[in-house]
Amino acid sequence: MSTFIVVFLLLTAILCHAEHAIDETARGCNRLNKKCNSDADCCRYGERCISTGVNYYCRPDFGP
Repeated sequence: MSTFIVVFLLLTAILCHAEHAIDETARGCNRLNKKCNSDADCCRYGERCISTGVNYYCRPDFGP
């Protein structure tokens, strides 16, 4: 049973790392928390490309 858990966690870590590597080169952002490069990128309706201090992410836009 513990071997199954270790294998499952390893596969999860590999998949998460692979998705992160893909997001590094992504220009547009189609889902919440996906990296974007500026306000000109295409976040979903109701989201804006907002700086988190280091990177930009699509976040809900609550108004001006």
